[in-house]
Amino acid sequence: MTPPNYDDATLRAWADRLGGADDAYVYFNNDPGGAAVRNALRFIDLTAA
Repeated sequence: MTPPNYDDATLRAWADRLGGADDAYVYFNNDPGGAAVRNALRFIDLTAA
């Protein structure tokens, strides 16, 4: 997938850059199709410990 809708590999790569931080602010650029919301929810799933 291409921006603004990211695949799991891309979201995991960004999660790895956080280095397991306890708190972080992560922003997704929204688009008319609402990809930011889907990406944010998936990012939460992928980073949940």
